[in-house]
Amino acid sequence: MTFTRQLVTLIVATLPWGVRERYREEWLADLDGAAELGIPTGAVVRGAAVTALTLDRADSATSGMPRLDLARRRGRWAAAFGSSAIILGAGTLFTGGLRSFERERIAGGAALAAVGTGLEVAAVVLGALALVFAVGAVAVGGLPMRRLAGAVLLLVAVGAAAALNPVALVMVALPVAAFLSLAVLTGEGRPAPRRLRIAVGTTIAVAALAFVALTVVRIAVWNPLARAPGLTLDQIYTEMVQANQLSPAAGTFLAAWAAVWAVVALALPIACLVPAAAGWFTLRRLAVVGCAMLGLIIATSWIAGFGIGMALADTFLTSGGDATIGGAVLTVAGQLALAATPLIALAPARPHTAAPAAVAWRAKPARATRRVRPRSSLRAARP
Repeated sequence: MTFTRQLVTLIVATLPWGVRERYREEWLADLDGAAELGIPTGAVVRGAAVTALTLDRADSATSGMPRLDLARRRGRWAAAFGSSAIILGAGTLFTGGLRSFERERIAGGAALAAVGTGLEVAAVVLGALALVFAVGAVAVGGLPMRRLAGAVLLLVAVGAAAALNPVALVMVALPVAAFLSLAVLTGEGRPAPRRLRIAVGTTIAVAALAFVALTVVRIAVWNPLARAPGLTLDQIYTEMVQANQLSPAAGTFLAAWAAVWAVVALALPIACLVPAAAGWFTLRRLAVVGCAMLGLIIATSWIAGFGIGMALADTFLTSGGDATIGGAVLTVAGQLALAATPLIALAPARPHTAAPAAVAWRAKPARATRRVRPRSSLRAARP
């Protein structure tokens, strides 16, 4: 595929579903006939780009659906992008943007700071997309102003929480993501076949158990060794006990946290085996459950490691936060999984019907023995 054909294909991907096939055939045919007519292929690409930018996407003949349905689709995209933006922003504030590694001159700190900056930029981009789709939904569907006012109040509340306390923002973001993700309960999709359902559920459970195990190792082994270099693990724990900073409750709480998440992880493949639940488990719902589980495991790990972290900080006069690359990787993975949850749950499904314009444009079926070339607007305009 030539570069110009790739550009046209990308432009076609930005069009509404109902008219994509129509313009794809027409523009690709224009490219094929451009050389014969002495027209630069760049002119075809520019014309396609202008058409994509000026197309009335709110027209029912273009979108293939009533205006109210189009407004609802845009509203769901706005909710999906906005929820992901809140989660990424909350996680970035809560973790300090991963810049603590660079400030403490930990190996790989500069790379982690760059990753944190990337997450911040992604949060801003998702927030901008949410605003664009929200405005588009209101413009197309004329949604009641009280709904718009409610959305504005929610954004103001989240912004106030971010300004007052990053921890408060986390407490706001997680419930918002959880409740919005419940939309998947009425989501589209066919139930997954039994074998596929069990395979996906088992894969998610294995990944969740791996996250739990790695988190326990990070809290109990990796971080103490990184915060107290030159000492063995036994020496570190002995000094924390002798300083009366580490209580048995810290280890008990960590074990309880791990046990709870292990039970939750193992419950998923078991539930996939239950015939009564077979109709509920679509691939989309399994993906939402998996992302939410992995994300919440990491999001709640600070609670599990609070006791040991504080003991480290008070005994060795250091920070109790992560000091290992492995811990940072787990944090980023959990944050991305949690941010993907509302995107998967709230994104509207692909339209099932083509737009009336696309259907009306199609020519009558040709005979089986004759192959018809795609229609070209350039050939039609040739004298």
